[in-house]
Amino acid sequence: MADISDVLDALVALCGQAIYPNGTSQPGVIAEDVRIYPGWVIPDQLDKDLAKGIATVNVYPMPEEARTTRYLNRRDPICTEIPAPQLEAAVTNPGEVTYVGTLTNPHNAALLVDGVPYVYPAQAGDTAAIVAASLATLISVDRPASSAGPVLSIPGDPTLSPRIGVFGTTVTELKRQRRSIQIIIWCKTPVQRTAIGRAIDEKLAGIDFISLPDLTGGWLLYRGSPYDDQFSRANTYRRDLRYTVDYGTTKVETHPTITVPYMVVKNQADELIFERYI
Repeated sequence: MADISDVLDALVALCGQAIYPNGTSQPGVIAEDVRIYPGWVIPDQLDKDLAKGIATVNVYPMPEEARTTRYLNRRDPICTEIPAPQLEAAVTNPGEVTYVGTLTNPHNAALLVDGVPYVYPAQAGDTAAIVAASLATLISVDRPASSAGPVLSIPGDPTLSPRIGVFGTTVTELKRQRRSIQIIIWCKTPVQRTAIGRAIDEKLAGIDFISLPDLTGGWLLYRGSPYDDQFSRANTYRRDLRYTVDYGTTKVETHPTITVPYMVVKNQADELIFERYI
């Protein structure tokens, strides 16, 4: 789920990209180091860093917050990801299905045998041979079946329809809020402040939405950028960048994809015409 800590982390990452556009292993917009982190500064550490010429950028949530929840009667999940299957299955000979792949996340391996479904809930670490053997064990309760490595064999030339199902991810928005955020730049010299402030300002000015870990976005809106030189005699130069972020608090869940649909057809009198797996 996304919450305020994810918003702060996303802004910290963007500030880092602005200050170190070629990566942290390469020089940044100033020759000195820059510490970037979420939360308020620790005064003693800030004093020590400034004395060494190290600048600080901290991203801090302000108290101002507004409820922006919309459509309270619609909390429908939105599918954000359906991963590609790591397992493949194919009818390679009459009465034979061959499986290929090694799993790092759960799958549903299904096989319709003459219209009758059998499903093995494959787990991370399962190999193609394990899948074939597990399905053979399920099928053998009703009819002869065996496996040799990744090949599942069923005598009698049955009609076979292998299916592979994965687990997709959905996101449901539970509520929404607009939170005020301060990006505070602390520097030893006005030259440092200008270089860092300009880089972050330019970076964020071109962004309307920040990406959050649950694959949703937060609406980023600029509010102001005051300077503060009241501590200039102590060699402390400050600039704030103030934004609001409108983002949702969400619930992330996983759901299996459908591998074996079941069809029921009735007439207008609600009488059953036919039902079957498809």
